[in-house]
Formats: sequence, C-alpha cells, structure tokens
Amino acid sequence: MKTIFKAFFSLVAIMAFSFFSFAQDFSISGGQIVQPHGQLNFPQGGELTITHSIDPDSIFNEGSLACSQVGTNFTGENHYWRSFVLSDFGITDVFNVTLVDIGIQEALAGIGGVQPMTCNLYITDGTPFPDGFPNSLTLIGTTTLDVPDQSVTHFPIVVTGTAPAGSELVVEISIPEGILEGNIFLIGINDFGETAPSYIMAPDCGFPVPTPIIPPSGFPEQQYVMSVTGDITVPVEFTSFTANVNAKGNVVLNWSTATELNNQMFEIERRNNEGQYSTIGYIDGYGTTTEPHEYSYVDNTVGTGNYFYRLKQIDFGGQFEYSDEIEVEVNGPLTFALEQNYPNPFNPSTNIKYSVPENGFVKLSVYNLVGEEVAVLVNDVMDAGFYEVTFNAANLASGTYFYKLESNGHVELKKMILLK
Repeated sequence: MKTIFKAFFSLVAIMAFSFFSFAQDFSISGGQIVQPHGQLNFPQGGELTITHSIDPDSIFNEGSLACSQVGTNFTGENHYWRSFVLSDFGITDVFNVTLVDIGIQEALAGIGGVQPMTCNLYITDGTPFPDGFPNSLTLIGTTTLDVPDQSVTHFPIVVTGTAPAGSELVVEISIPEGILEGNIFLIGINDFGETAPSYIMAPDCGFPVPTPIIPPSGFPEQQYVMSVTGDITVPVEFTSFTANVNAKGNVVLNWSTATELNNQMFEIERRNNEGQYSTIGYIDGYGTTTEPHEYSYVDNTVGTGNYFYRLKQIDFGGQFEYSDEIEVEVNGPLTFALEQNYPNPFNPSTNIKYSVPENGFVKLSVYNLVGEEVAVLVNDVMDAGFYEVTFNAANLASGTYFYKLESNGHVELKKMILLK
C-alpha cells in the first residue's frame, strides 16, 4: 500500500543512466554533458515564445531531481511548475497558448507500460504564484498524453489556453507515481540561470505545495528547461483612425477595424493642448467578428484650436485598450452657414447654431408668417467662428416662425415651429 512507502520517500538527485541506485539525500555530480536541442523548431511569424531559462536549449544528461521511493527503480508523484507574469515579457494583450516545450533528461515507460504526463495551464487571481495555492489558480487548459521513451531531448506539448491581458500564467507538468518496474521520468535541467524560480511539488517527499528547488532541494543553480509559445490577440485590429473638420467646424472621426474580439464598445476621448483626456461619447462594438467594420463619430462641441483624440476599446469583461492618439486643428468655418434649430418643434426654447467665415457685422432675427420682426437674437460685429444662441419664445403664440442670418452680404433663412 502507498502508506507503507511514505516514510521511505526522499527528494533525490538522479544520475542519468544509473536508475537503479537512488540516493537518500541530495547529491549532484559534476561533468554534465550539454546537448543543444534539435527536436523542436521554435515557431516563426506572429507567434511568440517566452521562457525564464537563460539558455532554453541546452539540457544536462545528469543532475535532474525527482521524488522517488528508496529501494525501487521508479519515480514517485512529481509536479514541476513555472509561472510567467505576462507583462514581464512585454505582453499587454490576450496571450493564446498553443505549445509548451519542456526538456526531458530521461523518460522510460517501464516494462509493458506507458509514461503518462499531464500539462495544466492556469492563471492566478492576482495573487503572485505560489501564494494562495491552490485556491488562487484557475485552470484554463489541460492535456494528458503518453511520453515515448527518450533521453536528453526537447518535448513539445500541444496544449491550448487563453491568458487574459495582464495575467500571470502558470504551467504545471504533472507526473503520477510510477507503478511499473523501470517507470522513470526526469525533467530536463541546466544550470545556466533563470529569471524566475523553478518549483517542485512532491507530497511524498515533504513538499505538499509548489516549492522553489533552490534552496529547499539544495541544488545550486539548477532550473527547468521550459518555454511557452502562443500568439498575442489584439482585442481590436484597427486599420485606420482619422479626424477631419467639416464645413460646419465639427470634427468627424472615422475608424475601421479588420477583426474584433469580445468588443463591447469604443469610448471616444478628447483633450486640448494643456488638458487631460475626457470622455465625449460612446459607440457600440460588434462583439466578436472577423469581418471589417466602419465607424464614425461627429464632435460638434469644439471651437477653434488644436484637439487630440483617442479611442478606448472596452471588452465585455471590462478589459480595455487605447488606440493611438491623433491630432486635428480647427481653424474656423469655411462657409457661411445657418443650421436647423433644435429641438423643432419646440416649447418654449430652442437652440440655433450658425457660423461665419470672416469677421463682420452679424444679425440673427426672428419673423412671424406676415414678415414682422418679433425678436433680434444677434446684432453685433462678430469674429469668424462658430456660434450658438438660445431663443426663448415664451411670450409668443404657437405657430410657424422664420429665423434669418445676415452677414457680409450673405443671407440664409430657415423655418421653425413653436408648439405650446
């Protein structure tokens, strides 16, 4: 029974090619042979491979560690762990894991058996690994496979999982206790350095949680050879983002996307030369789509000056990304223009916008159906620019009225309805 053997387990250094003599304390031999890998071609193109190994290729043929049962020639239950804080690798978007590559010092299925292995992918809840173990981990991908007999090789494991932007990815290589004569698994190691700890969990050897192999194991500078490959998913792939000023002096923003992932909305933000960004509007996204889409937003609240715009893309989980910033200069109106009042019909007040392209005398007046002037809203010398006035008709009767803009020989007339 397993409980009979628990007292005889110890974490040991196993010398390759001498599997039948397991030491009962920590030891490591010198003169390791270094063999660069030749089995795995690292992906090219849009994929990215991350690793904590200073030398992710070389594997020693001796010196790995595993929990084993004293007096037997098979390894016990061992779990090998690595964690990857994605931002440490410059990854600020969603990371889709496609492959985990590990070094194997020795794998033997044993007489008439197989060497099973499980590769699990997790993300933490924000608690740095291994603190909070196991409740801090959420499983995002797993695969179980049988490992062919091999020694001093790289072993690619096809496993998929999606790590959100800003997350900490944790990889576990789980090896069950050997049950057959000669059932051996030793993870690949070297001592060329690492940028984050290698962890082992071996319950039968007194390590019930992931524990750094240095210092508890006493192995100087040993580290697991492990790399993770995936592709970075940008939630929204922009193909364009532009700003233009129309004849009315409004800023027209146009942008287009090639693909979208879980896209809830765009938040439109604006600032001037000295100010901070503030939100001026929202446009709904298309969720998840591989079809191109066009968007437009008109900012009609600007005067003359320089403005900066950016888009804050927000997904349904609350994650967000910013677009590049664009700048636009509003110099003033290009044309003489009188806009339709709003609201219309109205009671008792309405707003009227107009623009004049040059300095001069401006008159804006209101007339009834028989041509009588009932109100003068503007009667002054004005600079070129965009303007808005409020007309209060509380003292007028319901009916149809006309408002007329005059400046520098230009005249424009529009109709509005007062409905009380």
